[in-house]
Amino acid sequence: MKQEHWLEEYALECFRQVGLRLPLAALGSSLEYDEQNPKPGSRADSFELDVAAMYGYQLFGVSCFVSQQEKEKKSHLFEVVVRVRQLGGDEARAALVCCADDPRHLEEDIARKWDARDKFRVFGQDHLPNLKQELENWITYAR
Repeated sequence: MKQEHWLEEYALECFRQVGLRLPLAALGSSLEYDEQNPKPGSRADSFELDVAAMYGYQLFGVSCFVSQQEKEKKSHLFEVVVRVRQLGGDEARAALVCCADDPRHLEEDIARKWDARDKFRVFGQDHLPNLKQELENWITYAR
């Protein structure tokens, strides 16, 4: 395992543990999407979800990011929100798992700017020791 992927591996293992209690389907990591035949006039699109799972009809997609750079965290969060919604529709939910000291501040700032309350979560440094339970609560109550 590469050092920079430790958070992805940890998040995936937490999702696996959640899957022992909730009926998660299609659990996976490093899921790549590459549009092979884009529609005429559209640009080809490719991206990767670090961790994703289906719970019933809902897609839950996660981006993991270790850096402390605020601008980069916002960029990763924006991308995962957009991509998960593209794949899973309006009911899809996205999250950023990162090492942020104040994830609620980032979450509230972005929710206000994007008018996207309850569409995503930010799990930060304080959530990491109990990430399995945090993910389970998020999945359970995101409906």
